[in-house]
Amino acid sequence: MSLQFVTSQSNSVCKQIISLQQRKNRKATGLFVLEGVRGVKDALDAGWVPDLFVVSDHFLNQSDDDDTITDMLQLNVSGYQVPDGLMKKLAETETPQGLLAVFSQPVHEVETIIQQVKGFWLVLDRIQDPGNLGTLIRSAEAAGVSGVFLTKGSTDPYNSKALRAATGAVLHLPVIELSTEESDCQFLLDANVHLVAAALEQGRSYAKIPYQLPLALVIGNEANGIDQSLLNKMETRVTIPMRGQLQSLNAAIAGSILMFHIAESIGCSKR
Repeated sequence: MSLQFVTSQSNSVCKQIISLQQRKNRKATGLFVLEGVRGVKDALDAGWVPDLFVVSDHFLNQSDDDDTITDMLQLNVSGYQVPDGLMKKLAETETPQGLLAVFSQPVHEVETIIQQVKGFWLVLDRIQDPGNLGTLIRSAEAAGVSGVFLTKGSTDPYNSKALRAATGAVLHLPVIELSTEESDCQFLLDANVHLVAAALEQGRSYAKIPYQLPLALVIGNEANGIDQSLLNKMETRVTIPMRGQLQSLNAAIAGSILMFHIAESIGCSKR
């Protein structure tokens, strides 16, 4: 296959890509846009095949990385070449690298993810900031977490900022958006998964807890913490002792500290 030239924003491919900047359209189509050479290359290396890709004039003229383009064309992926000005309208990054690709979102089933007898999961309750969400998913992948569950009201893991912060972790780690009914996490309790809540108060120091699998660590909303009805289900509450004047840590930092400590404690830093 060869690249097709597109010069107008009114082209159907351009319209589709721009529409995917909105969560409702990503949800309706099951598609998302991955920007940048590293992200697209990581996806290809992980066995993902995009629906289509777009490359800018500048990228083709200046980049030494032609292998990624060649690989996609050899996979019979539809490729489009656009002027630099049009690429800026298609990309959400302030200074686009000149390459983006459209992928189908993976489909994961809750029942399949929790079948691991000694699994270690992360539950994110209504995390709002896409940067925090992406960082937590990235840390989860690095800590050997088995999968990530997002309660209803969480930001979209396929938001461009979340994808950049996750640096490709969604390509390797199951991330599941829970329904309203599933967001109370009763399905985890029914599977005999021990629930550990990251709490600001009324908890024990995270370093003094004897962790056992299967386990799910729950991180709450940046402003309000874990929803009270969900918190009431928690068997264990852990806190991170604070020595300075601040009352709390950023959700992504706190979650990362807890994930790596738990992973080290239970010996699952590698899946």
